[in-house]
Amino acid sequence: PDMEKLGSMEWAPRFLPRIFLIGAIYFFNWTEEEVFDMGKNLMIYSKPIKIFVKWFSSAKSTITKMAKDWNKYYAQGSVNIKEFNENKKYSILEIKDFNIHPITIMYYEGIFTKVLEISTGSKKVKVKEIENKDGHKYHKFKAKW
Repeated sequence: PDMEKLGSMEWAPRFLPRIFLIGAIYFFNWTEEEVFDMGKNLMIYSKPIKIFVKWFSSAKSTITKMAKDWNKYYAQGSVNIKEFNENKKYSILEIKDFNIHPITIMYYEGIFTKVLEISTGSKKVKVKEIENKDGHKYHKFKAKW
């Protein structure tokens, strides 16, 4: 798309992050860790989100909100919470009907990690894709805090 014509309040095509990340790996020799960190650091720049998530949210409400708001930000796919265990401090999220390039998965893992770090106050948060199938259209992520 012509990025010069894309307004600040318009939806950008969902392939743009993938193109940017592939370009960063190719031109700047970014590692998988740097892609993960880019997703994680995205949340640092949104003060209202950080304040709300930190002071007015729990891990369960944050994960539930992320799943409900998926379609506000993406015109394709759906997110379901398959498991949530407050005592063992983990959750499993399922993303269906959303084709994610493997490099973009690390980016999403970074975003999910930072959101949970803020909401739980834990620095031990780990988010990893544990399953994908159907040509990268189905994904399961396990989040532990």
